[in-house]
Order: sequence, then structure tokens, then C-alpha cells
Amino acid sequence: MEVHWSKRAVIERDYWKSHDPKIYDKLYKLLRAIKENPYQGLGKPEPLKYDLSGYWSRRLTQQDRLVYRIKSSAIEVLSCKYHY
Repeated sequence: MEVHWSKRAVIERDYWKSHDPKIYDKLYKLLRAIKENPYQGLGKPEPLKYDLSGYWSRRLTQQDRLVYRIKSSAIEVLSCKYHY
């Protein structure tokens, strides 16, 4: 399963890579878990509502979330920093 990153998500991913490698590693751990089962597993996955209907979130840190959706057998990452 491929991973497609939004422009915002690329900036946020690069931030984690340079500022907090542990969170960067956790981000990729969550992506591996999503590839195995998109809607269950690590990070307490939950479906989002309203404007983000169709997207799911997983806990990256206490305040940061990985927001993604599955589309055409690919993971589309919307963001990976902040809370929605």
C-alpha cells in the first residue's frame, strides 16, 4: 500500500524528522499498522466527523494526531501534527 502525503503533511513529517526523531519513528510505526489494518490497532484509531468525514485519526502524541484516509488502496495522509 502506497502512502500519499499532502503538502501540509510533508512539512509536518519533515518537522518531526528534524526536531523529534522518536515521534518521527512512531509516525512510521503507525503507518505500518495502518497498512496491516486501516481501522484498528495502534494509536486508538477513530473516524472523524463533519468536514473531515471519511478520514480517520490515530494518536501520535498526547496532542498530535495522524489524520489519514484509505483511497484506492493507498494511504492519504492529510496531517501529522496538531489536533485535526
